[in-house]
Amino acid sequence: MRANPPPPTVFSTLIHLKLSVLLVLISIVTLASATVFAQYALTGAVSWVDPPVSFRDLNSPGVSVQLYDDATKAEVEVTSPGVLTLTRRSAFIWDDYSDNPFTSGRLTINAGTWGWNPAGYITVSANSLAPSWGGACVAHYATSPPDGTSVVHVLVKELHITNRQNQYSGIIIADSSSLFYLMGYQRGLRANRFITIMKWSGTWSTVASSSLTLSENTWFVFLSRREYEGGVGFTVYDTAGMQQGSPLSATDTAFPVTLVGVGVYRAGGTITAYFDDFVACANANPRFVNVTGLEEGWTVYLYDGGGSLLTQATAGSDGKASLDVLTRPIVRNARFEVKHGEAVVLPSQAFSEVVGGDVYECSVKDISILGFQNQDSKAYNAYLKVESVEVPDGYLGSINLWAGPGFGTTPIQIVGSNVLVDATSEVMLEGFADSIIHGTFSLSPTPPSQIVLTLSFHYYVPSSKVEVEYPVRVIIHG
Repeated sequence: MRANPPPPTVFSTLIHLKLSVLLVLISIVTLASATVFAQYALTGAVSWVDPPVSFRDLNSPGVSVQLYDDATKAEVEVTSPGVLTLTRRSAFIWDDYSDNPFTSGRLTINAGTWGWNPAGYITVSANSLAPSWGGACVAHYATSPPDGTSVVHVLVKELHITNRQNQYSGIIIADSSSLFYLMGYQRGLRANRFITIMKWSGTWSTVASSSLTLSENTWFVFLSRREYEGGVGFTVYDTAGMQQGSPLSATDTAFPVTLVGVGVYRAGGTITAYFDDFVACANANPRFVNVTGLEEGWTVYLYDGGGSLLTQATAGSDGKASLDVLTRPIVRNARFEVKHGEAVVLPSQAFSEVVGGDVYECSVKDISILGFQNQDSKAYNAYLKVESVEVPDGYLGSINLWAGPGFGTTPIQIVGSNVLVDATSEVMLEGFADSIIHGTFSLSPTPPSQIVLTLSFHYYVPSSKVEVEYPVRVIIHG
């Protein structure tokens, strides 16, 4: 067992008062090295040389380093801690019908009996053909996809009730009321049931169709795709996210998308449909929320306003995690959390809403903040320890520190002012080798002015009973 080192304030003073430590070093034969000190047997004379391990500035962006006392003491300032930032909202329409979209003017209708349920969905009932839109009863939005759009995806939840053949319900993707698709479910002749892509261009035509029976009075998720080059697609899922049947895909005459919405068509009898969670995205699939800027292996968790975990995804080598929000494409009062294993990298961060197709960037990076260099031929064991944390009240954030090459050690873990793990595991610093202290720093969206960490860097020879300690002060600016 090696001896416990003196307290940091005592030992850091001793290590820098060179003359006062000579007697200690003379008595420790196992730590003797030509680069630590020179001992002459005949005279007993001792001469001091540079310490075998020293710090070095890595010149990392956003990191300022000051070295003192022969590079055995360091003060580090970090000015670029990170948070999650919404970098792109691909949805140009998203509506969970928490209020009435008809009285607010968000939805325009041409025919049929439309209504809003305070439970958060809209309804339509039709028992006759409409005078426009090829006879379909349509509710559409006025917002068009932005310039530069090449593909539009539309996602909606639907429940239908039919009582006669040749009735349709689903998603409307249109250039105008005279050129559009109705992508959805069809009750065909007799007992036949289909998912289908129908097109109105003065007459109705079938672009793609596949036999599939969906239960009535049951919610399903419809996901459609319209490429401006002419590709179309449609897929159905149940509310657990399981695909129903095979997806439809076809090539058809290209036209731009200017209107999107929902609709029903009936050739006889009455059809009723309910719709909820409508999301239309430009150049992105509303099934996924993507988080970029992660390290490989970091996992992102998405929670709803009630604290329930909705979905999670782990970043690959590209640093991106794709969270599947198919069954909850609009999440109010959402929050994210990012972890590396059990270690919290980015603590809970809230957003008023998260929408399918969103892209968030995690600016929390593995920052190289300080180097340490072995100038001796012998190897040393090294580790990093936290002595104290100074944080203002109300701080929400996470600080992880690694020591060693890359992720060669387990990290110190600090969340808020709570030190969960106070020391890294050890790393072997070979003779004449360099290594790096890494850190990940994250703060709340309204961070405090600064956080101060007092750390100690330790190294020793395993066969010795002496452990050397260097002070490191890290200041993290908001």
